[in-house]
Amino acid sequence: MRDIFKIALVMVAVAIVIVPMFDEPSSGGDSFSASIEGYVKVNGVLAYNDSIEITIHYPLTAPASEYTKKSVIGLDDSGHFRIDGIPRDTYASSCLISFTLNGYSISNLPSQIQSTSEVIDGQVCYRLSSTIGKLDGNTTYTLGDNDLYSISMFRSYGSVNGRIVTDTTTPVGLNSASVSIETKGGATVATARTSDGGYFNIDKCSTGSYVIIVKMNGYKTYSSDIVIEQTKSTDLGEIRMSSDNGLFGMDFNHVLMSLAAIITIAIVLFTTVYMIHSKRK
Repeated sequence: MRDIFKIALVMVAVAIVIVPMFDEPSSGGDSFSASIEGYVKVNGVLAYNDSIEITIHYPLTAPASEYTKKSVIGLDDSGHFRIDGIPRDTYASSCLISFTLNGYSISNLPSQIQSTSEVIDGQVCYRLSSTIGKLDGNTTYTLGDNDLYSISMFRSYGSVNGRIVTDTTTPVGLNSASVSIETKGGATVATARTSDGGYFNIDKCSTGSYVIIVKMNGYKTYSSDIVIEQTKSTDLGEIRMSSDNGLFGMDFNHVLMSLAAIITIAIVLFTTVYMIHSKRK
């Protein structure tokens, strides 16, 4: 029995040493995935930037119907970025790349990225070129180089317009509704008030992904993600505002405040009457 136990221990030790030798070879990366790298010039300079977000959108299925994504935030001192973990055997032409930096737009793309854009998950994306082919595992694909053929971004502006109306069978424009454009972090970048008929227009708004927020007394606050593109006017069409169904057109907070005031006044009056009646006795 002891001999069998010793043999078993030896076999386990041998397995621990030998099994890793059959693993996929590694040369500093995941052999089952590919990497994408490149250089981005912001205002003509290759430099450190901790605000830009670069995202690769790749399909979960073939043909592409749903996408997943991997992102990095920031460029190093030479304007370089790298995204790891893209599944191998993915066709590059089914992948899209986005460069998100509010107030900036793409002005130049290297040959490995197609120039036509499309919006995925609220981001302006560009499809990778079919010339790259299928992505191999443990391989890094470079988009352009560090100078002439890098991705370039410059300050840019667009505009946004629309109409704020009631959510009724026959929509009515809401005058003096408050319209604000905010970053995803809640910082306000532009505001406006609707004119007669509920129309609004905001010019020279920095390009990027934002949230539009509309407020009007007696109506529920409206919010939605929007994308403002360079030199384009983003037409949001009619934005319908739902009634808050409060008391006399007041919102819920105003109703509570009104009820509290009424109750307070009633208590004061009751106390006063009771005190006067007690003194008379």
